[in-house]
Amino acid sequence: MLSKICKSLAICIFFSYSSLIVAGSITSAEVSKAQSEMLQRIYDKARKYSKKIKLSDSYLYYCTQELYLKTREHPANGYVPFGVNYNTVKDSENLEHVISSREDYETAYILLCLANIKNTLSKAEE
Repeated sequence: MLSKICKSLAICIFFSYSSLIVAGSITSAEVSKAQSEMLQRIYDKARKYSKKIKLSDSYLYYCTQELYLKTREHPANGYVPFGVNYNTVKDSENLEHVISSREDYETAYILLCLANIKNTLSKAEE
């Protein structure tokens, strides 16, 4: 029984290690580029939405700052998306997962913030 467990463990370790090799290691420049591109995509989506609902850029900046204030206190505990230390991300597959999770969260947060502002302003005008 113990030998089966050891074999299973060895196989799991092998496949985990080999998947890291296949995924390919990345440089800090690639991490920075991925983050920069992600932030630009978030801004583009948010700006497009703010224009669609006819809000000025000042509200977009407000929502971006609110997001920053909400997320800056997250500890670097490894939790995706805000607890990740990007300097420790070593493979492209993991980076894509982290970037995608963070992009989804930040985009949704900012769009929801803008929608709430629009709703509040509309109610104030009634």
